[in-house]
Amino acid sequence: MSRARTWTKYWQILEYCFESNILLCRIPSHTSHKLQPCDTGVFGPLKAAYRDEVERLYRVGANTVGKEHFTSLYSPTREKALTSRNIKAGWIKAGLFPFNTDRVLRDI
Repeated sequence: MSRARTWTKYWQILEYCFESNILLCRIPSHTSHKLQPCDTGVFGPLKAAYRDEVERLYRVGANTVGKEHFTSLYSPTREKALTSRNIKAGWIKAGLFPFNTDRVLRDI
């Protein structure tokens, strides 16, 4: 893509954002995961709960965990981990709500 076409696309995006009241921000490379509420508060408990369900399956005699087990393992996992408490904790831990500049910048 030529430079002129790149700038045209860029300005179209900026114009759209301005008209739609969308605020764009640039964050430093390799830091977006620190600002993702699901990464900071939900996926860890989800992973731990899934691991517990897999271990429970092994304890009752399963030798392998296949695709056919996924939904029966994931449903109780989701109920345990995707709670409003964990979701809110993710936003707080990321420092995004309530907004906490010190917390956002501490881990970057």
